[in-house]
Amino acid sequence: MEHRQTKHEEDKVYSLLGIFGVYIPPFYGEGMGRALTRLQDEINKLEKCTQDLYITNPRRDKARIKETKGGLLEESRLLWIKGDPGKGKTMLLCGIINELSRSMAIAAHLCYFLCQATDSRINSATAVLRGLLFMLVSQQPSLVSHLREKHDKTGKALFENPNA
Repeated sequence: MEHRQTKHEEDKVYSLLGIFGVYIPPFYGEGMGRALTRLQDEINKLEKCTQDLYITNPRRDKARIKETKGGLLEESRLLWIKGDPGKGKTMLLCGIINELSRSMAIAAHLCYFLCQATDSRINSATAVLRGLLFMLVSQQPSLVSHLREKHDKTGKALFENPNA
């Protein structure tokens, strides 16, 4: 501000408005001292408002809760949503899947499985694993070779028998 050359001395103060994220209307002729006082008052009001808004710091709360609960499982790429029927889990996940598909550089690396209690085909652990394996093999066909040896010996029973 000191080395700034302006037509009016108040402009030196007005040039700081954006830096501090405040707005005061310019009153040319008020002088630099008065303009600086108004700027400081506006900054103080902004800080007071922020202080009055404060009830808690969500970042600290998150850290405290995470620490109290034993921390996160780092590097986990699994999202598991569960809850009572009719609460919107499926629609929430459909939206998340759509967003992830759009935002990923290679959407083909996204795997998901939606269980549904009313459909016996898709409500078991075996169904979940088969569905995820199907998506993986569809996306990366070379992975099917890891299943082929056992499948060649047992056929479809590999995926359907009680030991599947």
